[in-house]
Order: sequence, then structure tokens, then C-alpha cells
Amino acid sequence: MHPWFAILSIVALLAGLGWLAWQRFRRARGLIVGRQGILQPELGDWIPWDEIEGAYTPSAGSESLHVRLRRPEAESEEIRLDLAGSRLTAEELLQEILQHRAPPGES
Repeated sequence: MHPWFAILSIVALLAGLGWLAWQRFRRARGLIVGRQGILQPELGDWIPWDEIEGAYTPSAGSESLHVRLRRPEAESEEIRLDLAGSRLTAEELLQEILQHRAPPGES
């Protein structure tokens, strides 16, 4: 066996393993739901439960959830939460939001 072939095989193997690790890491970066709210790593900050006015899915089977946020300094804002790579479905996240909603009259 030629030494260059062995070197190229090792490089290809390492590149393949690196790509697989990157794919796994990328998929694991889904939403995090906690006591303080929802975190989408791409957005960087937690969305507190009390800032969420409402949410809806744009279509059945969608991998995203549109969330309307209450902003004290401006009108409400709508953002899209990407559920791809998350262990939550849109329906499960909607249930979480409903569970954390303040009762009527307590906003």
C-alpha cells in the first residue's frame, strides 16, 4: 500500500467523523424550555413567559411556531421559533405556553 493512500484515507476518515459530529451538534441545538421561559440558541436570550401574548403554527405539521411578544417599549412583536432539531412538537410547545399563561386579569 502506498503511504499517500494511507494518509489520504486517514484525512478522509477524520473529515467524515468531524462532519458527523457537526451534524449531531447542529441538530441538538433545539429549543430549551425552562422555568424562566423559552430559549432558542440562535436568538441568544430567554423569552420570559410573561412576555408571550400568544402563539400559533403557520400550518399543520409545521416545524415552527410563531409567537407574539408583549414589548413595553413598542408595539407587540412576532417572532418565529424554529422547532427543527428540537424534541418538542408545535403542539407540545403551545401546551407549555398555555400552562405558563397568567390567569385573565393578572397581566
